[in-house]
Amino acid sequence: MAWNFQPTKFRNTTPKLPKKENTIHTQIGGLSLTNNGIQASSSHLAFAFEGEGGKLGILPVDAKGRFGRNEMSIVHAHVEQLDDFGFFPFDASLLTTCARNDSVKLWKIGDTGDGPSLEGRTQPHHLWWHTRVPTRVMSSIGSRRLLHTNSMASSNKDCRVAGLTMVGVLAVACDKGHQAMIWDVRAGPQAINTFATHEGIGREGRILFAGDKLVTSGFTNKRIQEILVFDHGKWDAPIHREGYTATTGVLIPIYDRDTKLLFLAGKGTNRLQISEILTNAKAKGPIVSPVFELTLPEQLLGACIGQKSSMNVMEGEVAVFYELHRNGILPIPCIVPRRSYRDFQPDLFPETRGTKAGCSAEQWKSGNDHQPALISLDPTGGKAPEAQTQAPAAQVPNTAEPEAKPEPATIAPAPRSQAPAVAKSDNIDRQSSPTNEKENVVTPPSKVADSVPAVQMRAPISNISGITPRKAEDTSRYRKSVIGTITSKFRNTEVLTGNKADNAVFSNLKDVNTRLSLETNGACVSKLFAAIPLSGTGGRIQILDLEKFGKLPDGVVDSVYCKRLVTDLHWNPFDPTELGCATDEGSIVFWKFSKEDGPRNEMEPSKIVKLSGDKILNFSFHPLAKDILAVSFFSGRLQVWNVADSSLVFDQQAHNGAVMGVSWSYDGKKLVTIGKDLFARVWSPLTGDLVLEEKCLESNRGGRVLFVCEDQGILVISFTKASGRQVALYDANDFSLKAMEPLTSGVQPIFAHYDYDSSIVFLFSKGERQINMYELSWDKVPYFLPVLPYSATTGFTTIAFNDKKSCDLMNIEFQRAWRLTEKTFELLIFRVPRIKKDVFQDDLFPDALVSWEPVMEAKDWIDKSEQGPVFRNLRPDGVASANNNATVKAPIKAPTSTPLPKEPIIEEKIYEEEKPSQKQTLASWGEAICAHRDEEEEEAADQSPQDDDDWVKM
Repeated sequence: MAWNFQPTKFRNTTPKLPKKENTIHTQIGGLSLTNNGIQASSSHLAFAFEGEGGKLGILPVDAKGRFGRNEMSIVHAHVEQLDDFGFFPFDASLLTTCARNDSVKLWKIGDTGDGPSLEGRTQPHHLWWHTRVPTRVMSSIGSRRLLHTNSMASSNKDCRVAGLTMVGVLAVACDKGHQAMIWDVRAGPQAINTFATHEGIGREGRILFAGDKLVTSGFTNKRIQEILVFDHGKWDAPIHREGYTATTGVLIPIYDRDTKLLFLAGKGTNRLQISEILTNAKAKGPIVSPVFELTLPEQLLGACIGQKSSMNVMEGEVAVFYELHRNGILPIPCIVPRRSYRDFQPDLFPETRGTKAGCSAEQWKSGNDHQPALISLDPTGGKAPEAQTQAPAAQVPNTAEPEAKPEPATIAPAPRSQAPAVAKSDNIDRQSSPTNEKENVVTPPSKVADSVPAVQMRAPISNISGITPRKAEDTSRYRKSVIGTITSKFRNTEVLTGNKADNAVFSNLKDVNTRLSLETNGACVSKLFAAIPLSGTGGRIQILDLEKFGKLPDGVVDSVYCKRLVTDLHWNPFDPTELGCATDEGSIVFWKFSKEDGPRNEMEPSKIVKLSGDKILNFSFHPLAKDILAVSFFSGRLQVWNVADSSLVFDQQAHNGAVMGVSWSYDGKKLVTIGKDLFARVWSPLTGDLVLEEKCLESNRGGRVLFVCEDQGILVISFTKASGRQVALYDANDFSLKAMEPLTSGVQPIFAHYDYDSSIVFLFSKGERQINMYELSWDKVPYFLPVLPYSATTGFTTIAFNDKKSCDLMNIEFQRAWRLTEKTFELLIFRVPRIKKDVFQDDLFPDALVSWEPVMEAKDWIDKSEQGPVFRNLRPDGVASANNNATVKAPIKAPTSTPLPKEPIIEEKIYEEEKPSQKQTLASWGEAICAHRDEEEEEAADQSPQDDDDWVKM
């Protein structure tokens, strides 16, 4: 490691999904906004919802349960759609709104009196309150006067977002994520710097200051979400660049200045990513360090974080993330785990900014840079935070008759039956609807669908026909309970790459085909070689020797030519030198390679098997029998071939449409397919029967299917009607649903690889940068045990997996894979961190399924041989087992002829009664041991020498 890792106390921050009764259920609907959609103060939540005009819903920050439109306050803010809104940082009840063709308005929440209204001269797009000065609003209003930001010179007329620095002197704005400009607000209207940000131009962009860093959110030229981090004063180039998911929704960055945590939530996705920003210029290592990644149960429409004064500090709650979705609001507390929460944790909750401003607006304009007063969050001592501080009347005048200055009061969240009132000044534009009345139209709240449907618990099946399961102690999963949560022993899986993975990286790749059909995984690997499809005509395949990694030479890429379009390719699992390539002309081309091959561009295939004239979508080798292939076609046909003699074994019209996926059972007696007709079907190719079928898909955009859990379950990965992605576990006996898990949103279908021995399923998608992992459990809930996902720095084209034989089990490796990008091909090593690596970890490595050797010949399988899978213990010779090492401990016995001296017993008695010091105890024991050793040496001199095993016991 080239840098010293400096852990922080927030590195273990964990978001916790709330129970259903602790969420807010209200009809939000489908939104198309350019703002964050929801804002929070210390006492209220303001959020947008579907409907005409710029309306906002107002609820107490601690509201729970179901709310209709007549049970909340509705702010009829503007006639046009809202561009932005936000709460005043020094007054929890003061709300600001703006619209493109309307004025900027102030609203008083929880007060029946009139509130002030200030109008802007241009079309505002974004609001940002000054973090130190009361009554100062970025890009809109001041003390009845416009700030310089409203008339700042800009070459781009479409500035969409804005932000202020922590010191409140610099202002920054950007367009739709392509260019940013910085101003010194006090100096004048001319920008002091202009710099480029993201290459892709999208509909939205985000920019904000994070300590001494500047964070921008946008897209690459390939429509991939991207985060850039700039150092303060160094705007020429970013110091950190990171890509995320290929999607159309922008990443919403939210920064917490107290914890230095950066929350990244993608619009239209269901993924929350929490990272930590290192703001110390002398710190070495990554600028943005990942902390946690959470899959949200609903598609995200907007997001914000709560104020510090509303945190439950006695539960370790350092932040609350609010997700706005179409069915309501989901408050997600972010908790730092501690052994005890009985006492206040001052290291987690330093003094934070209170509700008293550092200076007035006039003082700030004169150069005053006083910071706001800090308050303590300790509920048992220190200064208690105030929820509200009224702004001076001279700074925010009201056109109504003068009122007495109100006393500062703490705003208590209104009960559910008393929604907060909203008041508005008389001098606000009269085009808006009356705002001192609630809507009289009651919209019944929609029923919130559960993310996991209710399923009936079934007893585990132990007599699946055709397979001999391993022993019970081998198949039972080690499940650990941590504070009431069942976890997997693989939950802390770490992935090694680069120099940690023996520098196994191929670089300088060219012409990698990124436009393969959605039904094929693409690149594949064997124990010796890797096959990578290349773009262009002729069906070119590049072959890499996995032992000769490094930078590939420039020039023409050495490859073989299939002379027709390649649709799928796989290595023979029983022969690491044989490659099969399916084509769109209905044939499979076989190649044989060796390490002594010269230039391969003139090689000829070893065999071509002509199946039919239909396009082949995918094929799969039999897991036990040699030379048996299952092939699926674009026309919906499913065939099984013996390629040794080119004979057809099984032929059936499997689906009314293309077959998207096919998979063998691990005993080799069944096939499961999934097609564009939304059905999944189980076949018996030896008898020609349809065993089971079930309509289990909602969309035909893409699907994958696998036998899992020793052929007791069927795993189906598919799209939902709302373009979400999900994985479902079905019973292989009757296709009843056991469990369903929502996945991240995206446009590409999910590919899956299942490791039989560990019961880990790897889920990934083309163009993305993350591999999600789950341990599947058949006999106990939860059925999906999450494993720490792997996130790469850039997106990949595909992931190709090796078999178990290639893993270094003594290094606790349970899977090896290769990650393909457009320019590189690198090794990924999945391993479980363990301390003792000198013993064999039996709990992680039961007897392995032998997938690299055939169990029978093709003729034996056709003759319905009853041979089942073979399992083998992979423990190296001469290595002790961890289980035996832990359970068998040789006791330390003293020689029978020489009893132990009495001093240790005497000292022990003294220790109990008089409690001597530690030094005295150690000294007395040392003397006793030395005396005992001298006696043993004298006795050993008169006796015969003992064996080494006996000395070990001594």
